[in-house]
Amino acid sequence: MVHRFKVATPDDLYNLLDFVVDGTNQVKNLARVWIVSKKKGKEGFDGHVHVLFSTQKKGSREAEIYRDSPELRMIEVATLRYNLALRWCMTHLREE
Repeated sequence: MVHRFKVATPDDLYNLLDFVVDGTNQVKNLARVWIVSKKKGKEGFDGHVHVLFSTQKKGSREAEIYRDSPELRMIEVATLRYNLALRWCMTHLREE
């Protein structure tokens, strides 16, 4: 099973910090860069940051924040606590 949620604003990234297991600084840096680019009137990362939840096998679950690179590759930013992050994302973010 796969769930993919679109992160709409830098504030959503800051809210996801509560669930980060690995990559706290990367999430903070991404949010800061996103805010600066929006102030300069650029799109920044609008529509290019996602939270991906996947279940490979029983007992193997992953929750990660990704951003799209200019070459449209997915770059992992952080790893999240699965259950808590999924519950928050289902409540606050739009699933794609």
